[in-house]
Amino acid sequence: MRSSLRIVALLLATASVVFSRATPTRRDFPPLIVTLPAGQTLSQFDEAFDDECVNWQPAIDAGYSFDFSSESVPPEAGQAEVQCQWDAANGIEINFAQAVAESLGAYPVSS
Repeated sequence: MRSSLRIVALLLATASVVFSRATPTRRDFPPLIVTLPAGQTLSQFDEAFDDECVNWQPAIDAGYSFDFSSESVPPEAGQAEVQCQWDAANGIEINFAQAVAESLGAYPVSS
């Protein structure tokens, strides 16, 4: 009985170490503030940005996995805060927010 409990404890400990080593540390990029393209509402841009980010061909061609896309309440009218993140096989996160935004005619706000 004792030996089977030790085996179970050893298996659980090994599984938790393997899981923690296999899980990369997550680092989300901060949102990018962009100026909306002329003539587009925030909701139109949000929808287009989500669709473009999820289907971003350079990321797909590179074999990356889609992570997430988001838009936040803009700091000022005519702006949006956007994120477009993909993951490489080695656990590195890649930020495509600026490229996706620019492909839709939106450009980063100068700081």
